[in-house]
Amino acid sequence: MMKQKLVLFSVLILLLGCKRTEYSGNLPDIYYYLTEEQIAKTPYFTNPKFDTLTFTSNKGDTLIFAKQRTDTGFYRTGYSSCPGCPAQHYNHQQLRNTYQTIQGNGKFEVLHSKLTYGGYYDNILVTFNDDVFHINDNWLDKSYKYDYWLNDFTVGNKQYFDVIFAFSKLGNPLTNRMYLSKAYGCFYIDLIDKNTNWVLIK
Repeated sequence: MMKQKLVLFSVLILLLGCKRTEYSGNLPDIYYYLTEEQIAKTPYFTNPKFDTLTFTSNKGDTLIFAKQRTDTGFYRTGYSSCPGCPAQHYNHQQLRNTYQTIQGNGKFEVLHSKLTYGGYYDNILVTFNDDVFHINDNWLDKSYKYDYWLNDFTVGNKQYFDVIFAFSKLGNPLTNRMYLSKAYGCFYIDLIDKNTNWVLIK
C-alpha cells in the first residue's frame, strides 16, 4: 500500500512539473504586392509630369505641390490560431508620394496600399489640405459598378473621361467631393464646407 502511494505521489509530482508546450518562432512572412496594373490606376507613381501639381481656386488662390519622394513600405498584420501557436504575419505593400507645398498653404499626399487600416483593400488615399479621400482602386475599373462613376465630366472648357468621385466622409454626399481619373488623378476638388473649389491646371 505504501509502495502504491509512493508511485502515485511520483506521478503527481511529474504531472505538476509539466509545462504547456509552446512553439518557438513564427511562420514565414507572407507578402502581398501591388501589381503594375494597380499602380497605373493613378498617374502619381508612373508619370513624371505629375511630380509637380498646380491647382487654382475659384477665389483666385494657387497651390503648387512638388513631389519630395516616393516611399515603399508594408502594412503588417498578424494572426495566431491559438495561444502559444506560431504567428502568421502578412505584409501588404504601400506606396506613398509625399509632396512639398512650394506655393500657398496646403497639403497633398497620395497613398496606394494593398491593405490599409479599417479593413479596406487595395485602397488609394488622397490627402488634399484638411481632407482625406478614400478610394478603392477597383472603382477606377470600367467593369466595376460603382455608384459614383461618371462617363465624362467638364471643368471650364476641358472635358475629362472615365471619371469617379469620392466624398471626404465615406458615403456622405453632404461632405467635400473629389473627382479623379486614371489619366489625371485628382483634377477637381469641391470643398463644400468652404464654398471653394480647386482645379488642376498642370
